[in-house]
Amino acid sequence: MAKKQTRSPQSFEEQMQRLQDIVQELERADLALEKNVALYKEGQALARSTKELLDRARHEISLCWENGSLTPFASDRENEE
Repeated sequence: MAKKQTRSPQSFEEQMQRLQDIVQELERADLALEKNVALYKEGQALARSTKELLDRARHEISLCWENGSLTPFASDRENEE
């Protein structure tokens, strides 16, 4: 039996939506163990991908200068305290 071909989400928003869908599926108690494992692996891959996209976006934004110096993100300022 041929496996159903699904297009992997490309945009950040599509990936986040798929992650939300996976979480909802994993929260169901009636899924087989194999299905849970497959969903977990897919979710991990999507989590890595979205993190990379966020890291790239953050890097691009950090290249913007304000008054000759970088403006740190709020989370960066909180980590320094």
